Amino acid sequence: MIVGRVGQADRGGRSGQAGEWQRFALARFADEAERRERHARIVVSRVGDPNYVQRSERGGWTTYEWSAESAEGRRMLDAVRYQQEAFRAKFGRDPGPDDPLFFDPDADEPVQLTREQALKGLSELAERAEEHGWPPAMIKAWQEVGYVVTRANMHTFSAAQVQAYEEAVRRHWAAEERPDEDMSPDELVAEVAHATLKIVAKTLETEAEWPARRVAAGFVRFSGEEGRETARLLAYVLTRRVFACHHENPEATAIAEAQAWVAEHLEPAAATAVQEALGLMECPDAPVWQDPDEDLLAALIWLSTGLAATSGGGDPQWLRRFDGPPPGHCGSG
Repeated sequence: MIVGRVGQADRGGRSGQAGEWQRFALARFADEAERRERHARIVVSRVGDPNYVQRSERGGWTTYEWSAESAEGRRMLDAVRYQQEAFRAKFGRDPGPDDPLFFDPDADEPVQLTREQALKGLSELAERAEEHGWPPAMIKAWQEVGYVVTRANMHTFSAAQVQAYEEAVRRHWAAEERPDEDMSPDELVAEVAHATLKIVAKTLETEAEWPARRVAAGFVRFSGEEGRETARLLAYVLTRRVFACHHENPEATAIAEAQAWVAEHLEPAAATAVQEALGLMECPDAPVWQDPDEDLLAALIWLSTGLAATSGGGDPQWLRRFDGPPPGHCGSG
């Protein structure tokens, strides 16, 4: 039998290593506790708030309720209307009380869409995600964990569910081999600016609110600081164009013409939102610029569309002339 002794230096080395792991574990534990406490505060603060979806359990059923006046409620109403129109186009009649809202598009009769078909639809959506303003990683994470966590609905999930979804998003984002940390700030701005031109083109083509709404929702749906950063970046790109246009046209006739186009071609609510966004641009220190919401981002897209339609002769590429360094301050900071 061989008996060995552990020298003082060896014991010290192992003790130091153990101490490092202990400190690491304690730090992780503290981060976890802080994350859960932060999530609990969000959940409590949104109970009964009509601006957020409310979840309740009744008789074994889970019910979700939205206020029709909230951004999430308007989005849900738009989704329901879209499905109703799709039902009429497919079956030639209005949907009845027993008909599925989400139906199999290949069936001759109204049949509930299966989970497998829904997941297949998510795969197809992930392939076209960038066209609709959704990061592909977000769609793939949705497909992986079976739900999507947004800044608007995160209070309806547990802290563990939120963490699982956000970790899935990060994994898929890394797998796309386009990590933002490898891009310079100028490259990030250029990429977002290029993406907005597609949305402006779609809005010009459809003369509808939904392209901007969909993109704005895609940017703000991320929970956590990553979501705020992407929303701030989009706000920066869009407001920079408006400021640059105003700098080129100090009499503000271009802005007024863009507003008139929005009022004529889009819904009255869009014109109101644009007017409110212009007011906020005169207050660069307003808190909304640090955490832009869907309404503000959509309004800025509509305003950009109006500028392209009037001053740009209907060409979204005209907006590229304003994608250089900003002429002055920008509301998104």
